[in-house]
Amino acid sequence: MAAVALDVRKHLPFRPRDLHGLVTDVRRYPEFIPWVQSISLRMEQEDVHGWTGVASALVGWRAFTERFETRVVSRPEAGTVSVRLVQGPFKVLENDWLLQPAPHGGGTALLFRIRYQFKNPVLQAVAGANRELAANRIMAAFIEEARRRFPAAGSGPV
Repeated sequence: MAAVALDVRKHLPFRPRDLHGLVTDVRRYPEFIPWVQSISLRMEQEDVHGWTGVASALVGWRAFTERFETRVVSRPEAGTVSVRLVQGPFKVLENDWLLQPAPHGGGTALLFRIRYQFKNPVLQAVAGANRELAANRIMAAFIEEARRRFPAAGSGPV
């Protein structure tokens, strides 16, 4: 079974730097992202280009819970956040955020790209059948949290 891949594109009424800060605020994911039960940072390092960390996450859905680790690389000036699997129940887990000033009307042109494949074929089949639902719920959670954090900017259309 092949990896599931999905791109989500949005024009959002928030500043790219604000959204970048929200995406890299991984410690607070359990407060607003469905299925994320806890996150801890095992390693953090800042450099002239941004921030790199290794995050350990516990996620759960119905009877399933899994722990996995990812390497997160944040490059604020480039408007990118890259996440790659370190260890866990996946064969593949990659997601990338690109947050750029929107060319028309202000705000942010957002591209969220996710690619994943579970080691367990049953989990992969369930995830593949619900891939758009899961990606849309994650994106909706980020948008709702952005509206909460940046209320003046978030009153426009999404």
